[in-house]
Amino acid sequence: MSKSRTITMSLIAIMVSVSLVACGSEEKNPMQQQQEPPPTFSMASVNVTCNDGSDCIQFSARPSKDVVLVKVVITPPAGNQITFNLNNTTFVSGFDVAVQDANFAYFRISGTWRFEFTGSLATGDKSSFTVSSTVNVGA
Repeated sequence: MSKSRTITMSLIAIMVSVSLVACGSEEKNPMQQQQEPPPTFSMASVNVTCNDGSDCIQFSARPSKDVVLVKVVITPPAGNQITFNLNNTTFVSGFDVAVQDANFAYFRISGTWRFEFTGSLATGDKSSFTVSSTVNVGA
């Protein structure tokens, strides 16, 4: 066998070895748990009249899982984000969460309201999440 052929065969053997090692490193660690999917939030709204007689709206969210919520960032159709602090409070799946303080409401603006929930799962792997939900408010 010629010297160039020996070098070529050696290089091919090295490349095959490297690719086998690289492929083997992509295997998942069996001890590593997969993160649970985040919850979803079903939104609802109710029209109310504010003390000054203006049209206002209140929102509630219903989580699909037990959650600990830190905050909700609310973006009305007109912009101007509002951060509602939920103080790491635990909420049970299937029960409504008010997205404003008691006896408080937002001025009703037609369009899509966006809600970004930040928190963690209350059970299971207790993984953190930030998920969004929307409500369309008519005129």
